[in-house]
Amino acid sequence: MEKATTRKAPARFPALGALAAWALLCAPASIARAQDLGAEEGTPAPGTTAPEKIAPAPKPAAPIEPAEPAAPAEPSAAPAAGPTDEAAAPAAAPEPAPVAPVRGGSLDPLSGVRLGPSGRHQIAHVIARRMERGAGKHELAVTMPVQVNGKFTEHLGNGLEYRFHFREPIAIGAGGTYFWRGVESGFTEDELINKAKQQPYAADAVLLQWEGHAGIELAPIYGKFTLADAKVMQFGMYLGTGIGAAQTRVQLRPEQASTTTGGGHPRTYGDTGLRPTGYFDIGMRLFMGQRFALNLEVRDFIYSDQVTQINGCNAQDLKNLDAAGANCRVKDFLDKSADGAIAQDLVKEPSSSVLHNVSFIGSLSVLF
Repeated sequence: MEKATTRKAPARFPALGALAAWALLCAPASIARAQDLGAEEGTPAPGTTAPEKIAPAPKPAAPIEPAEPAAPAEPSAAPAAGPTDEAAAPAAAPEPAPVAPVRGGSLDPLSGVRLGPSGRHQIAHVIARRMERGAGKHELAVTMPVQVNGKFTEHLGNGLEYRFHFREPIAIGAGGTYFWRGVESGFTEDELINKAKQQPYAADAVLLQWEGHAGIELAPIYGKFTLADAKVMQFGMYLGTGIGAAQTRVQLRPEQASTTTGGGHPRTYGDTGLRPTGYFDIGMRLFMGQRFALNLEVRDFIYSDQVTQINGCNAQDLKNLDAAGANCRVKDFLDKSADGAIAQDLVKEPSSSVLHNVSFIGSLSVLF
């Protein structure tokens, strides 16, 4: 009988045995590591109890340092709104259209008023430009002079003036006036003649019947003003001077109304001849548009009159009008006896004087 023999079977997987042995060796270390991790994270390792947490000691507070001033925030683009923001935020108002820059300030987009540098409404002071209204133009004016210094005489009349303006401040002109009312004053008629039975000196009571003149005008002052804060009115101040001639006369008898005892008579006059005159004036021209102007002035007519003849009759002729010379116009006396006697008294003592007939003159003129 054969002898049974046994032999160990050879290990077919030697690597598995080594791996198992390494696992046994590493198991205790893995368990210890898991415990350490669980303690740190607050989660107990499998099969262990979680240890109590010990609160760490508070750290000492750091000293507060003074804060540095914050730098100005730079404009940054707003982040794009997400879907949620678009739904929650209301629709933004449309921005106003940019306003074009205007010289002297911007315009208020709502009211259209020009704003100043500070962004507020600006008050503009408008200066109207001077307009050369008279330069190179003709001026024709209708005048009405009224004597304002009459002691022995009163004058009221109408006249016509023509001026040519070389430039705005320089003009030449000519004109004339007919005095349809030239009489002795109420003081002369009532106080001297009727009550005192006296006559003023003939030279002091010489009347102007008509006058003509020519002269030059200077307008050195110009200005403007507002009328009721609505319209700008322009004016010029002027000075004038010139020479001329005037027809003069004296009043012989005042007017007398008819009565039951006797008939009345009108005022009677005696001619004292043509006399040289001069004048000075100062006035203001107020422009009313481009073609019309209102002139207000004060003019002093100056004339000298030595009364030696009345109606061409000298003192010798007046003594006997029936034998008067050829130059004596006897027919010009309304009543030869009454008027001749008064005329004789006036020339009996020749008188002369320099008279100033100061008149206020208003006129309306047209420029063309």
